[in-house]
Amino acid sequence: MGHSIFLYDFLSYWKHRFSHERSIFWASHVVHHQSEDFNLGTALRQTGSGFLLTWIFSPQCSLWVYLSKYSSQLRRRILSTNFGCIQNIIGSLGVLDRLLVTPSNHRAHHARNTHYIDANYGGVLIVWDRIFGTFRPEEDSIPPIYGTSKPLRSWNPIWANIEIYSQLLRDFWVTKLWRNKLRVLYSRTGWRPEDVATRFPNVHHLDCDDQKYESDSHVSTVIFAIIQFLIWLVLVRFLMSDIRDLYFNDRLITLFLLFSVGITVWHLKGKVLSWIFEGVRSILIILLIFLVGVWDTGSQIV
Repeated sequence: MGHSIFLYDFLSYWKHRFSHERSIFWASHVVHHQSEDFNLGTALRQTGSGFLLTWIFSPQCSLWVYLSKYSSQLRRRILSTNFGCIQNIIGSLGVLDRLLVTPSNHRAHHARNTHYIDANYGGVLIVWDRIFGTFRPEEDSIPPIYGTSKPLRSWNPIWANIEIYSQLLRDFWVTKLWRNKLRVLYSRTGWRPEDVATRFPNVHHLDCDDQKYESDSHVSTVIFAIIQFLIWLVLVRFLMSDIRDLYFNDRLITLFLLFSVGITVWHLKGKVLSWIFEGVRSILIILLIFLVGVWDTGSQIV
């Protein structure tokens, strides 16, 4: 198992590095880096499109025969290690910062400061970064500012997942030279054809700009959104328990959740139409409650 961890972590380093340094793979991974805060919630920001391409570089795929009996255990261990590193409480750990992925090293990885961009890709061991020249220690003189250099500026999780894909498709379509069309997809992250960059310039943060995105939502709207979230935590627990016995499946629940999140985002943006869709959603929820028999399930659990 020990040598498997080293091998798995080495392959994870390269998968992670490609996910940052090539546009088509960054389009998937960017979701994990869009948060302008650095806490355990950031760890839960995972891509919804990783299955499209990044599996190509997965350690399980690269050495499936060798790692198949260990891969699930290794993945769980590495993910649990990474989860503990996403926090601001623990400072420098001295010599450990030069051997392992520590909270300090991972803060530098998530920072959008120019000094920290494209650094510290390791999963468990930071030695891979030291070997391949991508190691950057966190420096007191350069406090990390989190998020992406090209800000998302939206609460919409659907847009968060497709933002970069949308830009790549637009650049591919608009640029005139065929060699640029192909290069858009495999180029280093940030490269864009000159004709497209001039016509559709991207707005980037400056290193000195630490202003976080905020909407003009009324306090009552924010409270309403929180209540909606809590209600959905309860409903999904019941719906997912009995959903397979009905005409529905987990994909339908996923779509319904996305629909609900989209409505909540519209609420936060102050869109008038959001309340019309809210009515439709409420009716659908009532129908689902009766179809799934959530109240009977609830009484059995109690």
